[in-house]
This record gives sequence, C-alpha cells and structure tokens, in this order.
Amino acid sequence: EGVSASTGLVAVHAYPVLDIRRCGQHRLLHLKNPWGRVRWKGRFAPGDRAWSEVLDGRKLSETIGYERSKVDDGHFWISWNDVVKNFSHLYLSWQPSAVGSYRSEVHGRWDPEPHFTHSILSDDSHFVGYNPQFYLRLAQGRVAWALLSRHVHVRSELSETYVAMHVYRGARRICCPDPVDLLAQGVYSNGECCLVKLDSTALGC
Repeated sequence: EGVSASTGLVAVHAYPVLDIRRCGQHRLLHLKNPWGRVRWKGRFAPGDRAWSEVLDGRKLSETIGYERSKVDDGHFWISWNDVVKNFSHLYLSWQPSAVGSYRSEVHGRWDPEPHFTHSILSDDSHFVGYNPQFYLRLAQGRVAWALLSRHVHVRSELSETYVAMHVYRGARRICCPDPVDLLAQGVYSNGECCLVKLDSTALGC
C-alpha cells in the first residue's frame, strides 16, 4: 500500500467515516486512517485556508467544531467532491432486517499454526488451502452481502495484518487460486472487517 505524495491518501486502503457535516455549500466527511497516522493533504486538510472561511458570522472551523491536532493521528476532514475523485467504493453500515429477510452468522477461529510456520513447501505464498472458505449457492438474479469480521486483541497488529474476501466460481475447496475462476477480487484492508456484495447477475453466475 503506497502513500500518495500529493494527496496523502493510501492506495487500496479503507477509511472509516466518523462524521458527516453540511455547512453552506460544503459537504464534509470526517475520515480516519486505520494506521493512526498519515492524513489527507488537499482542501480542508489540517491547517488548510478553507477552515478560515466565514459562514453566518463564524469561521467554518468553529461551526464544525474542528481543532487542528498538533500530532498526525490519522484523522482528517475531506470534501465530498474529493471523496468522489479519490475513492472507488463507499460501504454503509445497515440494519440486516432493512436489506433482506435472511441472515446467517458463522463464528470460528483461523490459526496459521502449524500450517504456515512449519510448512514443507518451498513457496507457500499463494497457498490458501487452510484459509477459511465458504460455499454459497446464489440463485440467478439474487443479491447477497458477505461481511468478514475479525476479533482484534492487540490494536497494534492491525497495521501489520490484512483481511480480504475473494469470490471464486465452483464448489471445490481452493488450494492455489486460479485467475480463470476468479469472480470478484476483494480489497485488502488492515481494518477489522471487509464487505463484499455478491450479485449473481453482475458476477455472471
């Protein structure tokens, strides 16, 4: 994941939205880099002149309640227009009952010991045979959402480990992924969860 020198944004990275405000013509979102550092450098970045704009007799920073942090904590405000320019996806939290009638939860544990720490393979970087895998049969025209969430015990580990969800065609367990069977490539995130939309029509299955 590379950091853009011009924008300060991290490529292929997920940012949680902490707040949304509308002040005059400005639509602003409060985002946080899960790393706890590296902030946006564009308009409405910390120290940007835009915060001095006066609306109804008050500075925009006062209206929002914005105070510039002396340290880079990963928090920043960004305009909706810049979000559209720099981000490709936006996922919203929801009440499960609001988007569908059926819901299923699976809880488990994935431990890399001893399969990866004591592997006998000369190169197991692409081996996913021991990764959690699930088979879902989706009728034509149906849509399902899959949420992969992990329980975090040590917060510092988030910046070093990543989660992602990929969708493949077929009912067999996958050991070494074949691009031919790949239906949807997930985005690697060092956050606590990742969300994937499964649309049988769009996926062509």
